[in-house]
Amino acid sequence: GKKGNFTWEGVRVVQNDLPNNIPAINLLWESSLKKLDFEPDLVMTQGNAGASTVFWAGKNGIPTVFHIRSLDHISLDYKLRSDMDNLQKPNFKSPTELLRYPAYRMIYIRNAKAMREANLTICQSRFMAGLVERYTGSKPHVLPMIIDLEASKSAERGSGVLAVGLQRHKGGELISKVAKALPQYMFEICGRIDDRYLWVKKLPNVRLHGEIGDMGDFYGLGRLLLAPYPESENFPRTVIEAGANGIPSLCLGPGGTCEAAGQGSRILAEDELQWVYWTDSLMRGEGYEILSKKAVENAKEYSLQRSLSALNKLVKSELGLELF
Repeated sequence: GKKGNFTWEGVRVVQNDLPNNIPAINLLWESSLKKLDFEPDLVMTQGNAGASTVFWAGKNGIPTVFHIRSLDHISLDYKLRSDMDNLQKPNFKSPTELLRYPAYRMIYIRNAKAMREANLTICQSRFMAGLVERYTGSKPHVLPMIIDLEASKSAERGSGVLAVGLQRHKGGELISKVAKALPQYMFEICGRIDDRYLWVKKLPNVRLHGEIGDMGDFYGLGRLLLAPYPESENFPRTVIEAGANGIPSLCLGPGGTCEAAGQGSRILAEDELQWVYWTDSLMRGEGYEILSKKAVENAKEYSLQRSLSALNKLVKSELGLELF
């Protein structure tokens, strides 16, 4: 910044006491930015703080980069929809959602305005970029995910079937049914578990690991990743991290997940029998080595050096600023 002794070697954390919920962050975040005692050269923002950040920076003449991370910035029912053609068409599943919609609708309008006003908008998949362009009328840039794959690599190779989370909006139903149908394989599951899927703890072939700090250790437990994430998923890093470990994925198409997994995956429909068949087939080794090698090659496209260089090149060419 212009006023302050900060370098890339030093990181300063400024805490705030805002409630941790979407409306509070979206509407009140600017009050935290006003407390900064230096003037940034560039602001990079994402998530629910994005709108307030872009508007604050614009008033102060500071360029902004808005990373559009997921569809929860656009659609209230993004977790439940399969039809992405009309993101603003309400698809309420409960009276609570109906009551919340006017407040969230206001947030979506703010987010769309911020996406148009930011100096740069960035998405990590062509799929997500297409949705944002349709929603806002402005065309975002597509950049590879900034991810340190070396930090999630494991020297081990296990024999289990891996899954990250058992949640309704992330394919929990499919994963739990496949685990029940294939008792001959151990299913290693980390992350959040919705209450409706706690019954899987009774299955002798399922191990729940909870939240994991070192994903490298988790990837060392398996040889196949189940990723039945819905169309609304932007660009999950898990399929890339798994691929860097030579672990191919089964993915639900279409959407950002398939784009992230690339050739190192099988793209399936939301059909339980397909998922059971291909899980069993790959675990028995049919075509496994070829898919594993493709997963490794696909992950190389997302090296940290390549991703950071792409970001630096874009910011330099569009804003005249060099990050490093």
